[in-house]
Formats: sequence, structure tokens, C-alpha cells
Amino acid sequence: MSRKVARETVYKMLFASKFYDNIELKPDFETLKEVASEGNIIEGDDKDYIQKTFEGVIANLADITNIVMSKIQTYKASRIYPADMVALVLATYELKFSKDIPQKVVINESVNLVKKYSTEKSATFVNGVLSSVLKDFDE
Repeated sequence: MSRKVARETVYKMLFASKFYDNIELKPDFETLKEVASEGNIIEGDDKDYIQKTFEGVIANLADITNIVMSKIQTYKASRIYPADMVALVLATYELKFSKDIPQKVVINESVNLVKKYSTEKSATFVNGVLSSVLKDFDE
């Protein structure tokens, strides 16, 4: 499995977990990972990356969401497509906490995820927001 596939797995896990917030039967980490990986074997560094990133995003979700929303003040969170918001949150987490991943790779992979899972205009939107987020981390 490549890091690209591992990142997509985390993206799918985060997307799926958005729909279980108020449900008592929320699936556990292993169930989410199994479904999101679509049968791909997850081992070694990829397994560690998936677990660390997923748990890191969940643990820091309020802070990360505030960072994202500070860049799109004209929108309410409810107006942002869930697929786009998940990509923004995942990328912001990686930009802030995963210093071993090149920033351009994080942004490029996020744009590619929304190209695959969201609308035609999403790539431009996500790229613009993440470029703005990145400026804060570069200072």
C-alpha cells in the first residue's frame, strides 16, 4: 500500500465517522479501517500512519475545524460539502502536526481526493483554503 492509498483510507474513515456522531452503534477504529481500505492489506508504516492520523484528527478536531473556518469566514460549516470539509480537516492536521510530509504533497493529495469524491469546483476551493492555511504555518 502506498502513502497515497493510506491517506485515502484515512479520508474515507473520517468521512464515514461524520455520519456516526450521534449514533450509539458507532463503529470502532478497526471496522472503519477495514471498510475504508476496500480489502487492501494495511501493514507497517501505513498502518501506523492511518492510526496516528485518524486518532490525531479526532483528538484535535475542534482546533483544526477552527483553523479551517477562520479561512472561510463567509461560509458556515454546514454550507461546505462534507467531502470537502473532510479533505480540509485532514490536510490541515497534516500541515500542522506531520512535519515529515512535504506541504506541497499534502495539498496536492487533498486536491486529488476532492477531484475524485466531490464536485468540479471543489478542487479550486480546497486548494485556495489550504494555501491560506499554509501561510499561517509558514509564519
